[in-house]
Amino acid sequence: MSIDSRVLIDTNILVFSIDLDSEKHEIAKELVKKHCLQGTAVLSAQNLAEFVFVVTEKTKKLSAEEANLFVHDLMDNSNVITYSGKEVVRASQLTSKGLHFFDALIVATMENAKVFTILTDNDRDFKKASGIEVINPFR
Repeated sequence: MSIDSRVLIDTNILVFSIDLDSEKHEIAKELVKKHCLQGTAVLSAQNLAEFVFVVTEKTKKLSAEEANLFVHDLMDNSNVITYSGKEVVRASQLTSKGLHFFDALIVATMENAKVFTILTDNDRDFKKASGIEVINPFR
């Protein structure tokens, strides 16, 4: 696996991948599966936390046990990256480019891990970050 082939899978793609009611479900499910099988999937610990919150509390699509099983499967089949205080400071700097703080934190975490591509439905916001290729698979 080349470092350039790795892609961060954003929270919204993870959520769509389990949401059978979403018109985006099949595309998201296939993307997650493909990148996990190829070894190119990268997830931020932040994405995993957001995923659990969204599917168990906000949309109630999964029970806590189901969400935990899915997260464990993701962790076993992807590279999980995380942030430290350094990335929090960098995220704060990135907000001056118009990024929301938590999007900026993902970008800072990606920069630190040398991941330069993100799959997301939120292309409008992430395109404000320079040096990151933003791919919206639903367009």
